[in-house]
Amino acid sequence: MKPAAALIACALAAAACHRGERQADLPPRAPVAASAEPEIPPISLELQAVPLASPNLAWIIPPGRLLSTQHSPHATVLSARGIEGWTYDSMIGPHEVVALRSQYSVACDLPPNQSLYSYSLPGAVVDSSDRVFASISPPPDDAGAGLVPVVIPAAILASLHDSLRTGHPGATFRDTAFAAAAGEEYFSFHAVYDTSSARDSEVEKQGGRYLVRQALALHGANGKVLGWTVSDIGDQMCDGCGIPGPEHNFRAVYDVVQVFRVPGLPHPLLLLDTSTVEGRALSLVTFDQAGAYSVYRDYEYVVGCFH
Repeated sequence: MKPAAALIACALAAAACHRGERQADLPPRAPVAASAEPEIPPISLELQAVPLASPNLAWIIPPGRLLSTQHSPHATVLSARGIEGWTYDSMIGPHEVVALRSQYSVACDLPPNQSLYSYSLPGAVVDSSDRVFASISPPPDDAGAGLVPVVIPAAILASLHDSLRTGHPGATFRDTAFAAAAGEEYFSFHAVYDTSSARDSEVEKQGGRYLVRQALALHGANGKVLGWTVSDIGDQMCDGCGIPGPEHNFRAVYDVVQVFRVPGLPHPLLLLDTSTVEGRALSLVTFDQAGAYSVYRDYEYVVGCFH
């Protein structure tokens, strides 16, 4: 078990003796995150069964064109726009790819002779480029998407805070939650802020508060926690990234793009922007029937767009 998961599991077990009924709203232990390192990440196997196969990073550019490294008659796009079905229309040669990279800062990490494939969607109009996930399959029937704020029940939120406070008795919290639609299962996002004089100079926040832990939870429509994952924050969140404090935008902790309802998946599918200083990245997150967390991330090194 990873350190953060073990920490929360112990906290839950110890606190259950003191909180009675309220603690029953939380799972008995935090699930261990599934690794995205194997050739086929766990979430990809779930998406293939939907089907929503082979999600890859792709780009939408003005006035309304999808660029992908994958060639297929159809592409299902997961983005802030929702879930959409685009249709293949042409191949883009390496010379045009170079021109598009220069103009829109897309496809930054492709080999020099890489071609791209262009897709269209009637009525799609955009005024700036965007990175999206594209899958080489038509959209699943009855799929939906949204970003509807949800109020977490007070007792459940208090239980989450009690567990997340372990080791940080003076912590403060920021929390938010979103569903694809009102009255459905939803995801909640939690930031734990504290200070430690031993680390003040490392994070350049002498006397201030900064992020020490973050958590993502899946809730049933009634608020019950079905699964969650917790991460303790080290000296930095990513290569070159600073440690955010409560004064920073919450997107510095979790940059939530969209929540999807996909028939065939046991729970909603979450799209996060997990970009870093040197790269742009998107992550798809969900939980399985047992409450285990699974994530698939695709990353694009963007320094090549600025040479």
